[in-house]
Amino acid sequence: MQIKSVGIIGFGAMGQLIAEQAKNFIEKTHIKIVEANTLPSSFEYQKISFEELKTCDLIIPAVSAKSLKDVIIKLEELNLNGNQIVCSIAATMSYAEKILRAHLTSAQIVLTHPLFGPASLKENENSLKNLEVVLCLNYCRSANKSLIKDFLIKLGLIAQEINCKEHDQIMAKNHLIPFLLSHLLKDYDFIKSDFRTKSFNQLLKFLDHTSYNPGVLEEMITYNPYAQEELNNFKTLFSKYIK
Repeated sequence: MQIKSVGIIGFGAMGQLIAEQAKNFIEKTHIKIVEANTLPSSFEYQKISFEELKTCDLIIPAVSAKSLKDVIIKLEELNLNGNQIVCSIAATMSYAEKILRAHLTSAQIVLTHPLFGPASLKENENSLKNLEVVLCLNYCRSANKSLIKDFLIKLGLIAQEINCKEHDQIMAKNHLIPFLLSHLLKDYDFIKSDFRTKSFNQLLKFLDHTSYNPGVLEEMITYNPYAQEELNNFKTLFSKYIK
């Protein structure tokens, strides 16, 4: 199988990023966009109806976790065939796994979490080289696993296979609390002053290199099944210092 056409559902920041990178390997006329409410003046791809996704080799729902179930139910109604691949791009891989497996019984499924976004790509000079993506290939044909890995390598990405449960456990344990703290500190009303400790300067530098995306944070808390346990652990730890 060759991936000759890709259908991207949604054309927000992530959808645009995927389309921009895909055109290096797929003809622009075969990059098809659906459910894009507003399109930039520089739009150079093919806008299609949802039903026309039946013609795409690879389908990528570039939507929020909140919208994912509704999108997948609509895909279910298309009766996709076994040669088509549906690829999720979610920070909550277990939730995506549950939804896709429940509703897409024929199409092959790839579950991914790109460990970067538009801001990281910009810092990397708009190159995917050496950026990382984790993926679960448990639900696609063995022959296509190499195809997908090779495609990611061509993009310059470093790909690591992982099961969805382990991914979400690591995200909850290692990433959720720092991400939450960075948002709290960015929201905190620091006052301007003529003096700063070295530690405070380092903290500000740290905040400069963290993204601010309350929507992603909310999704991690809501849809990661291990998030609440880690939040409770953090509350317990917090109570040791604040009585």
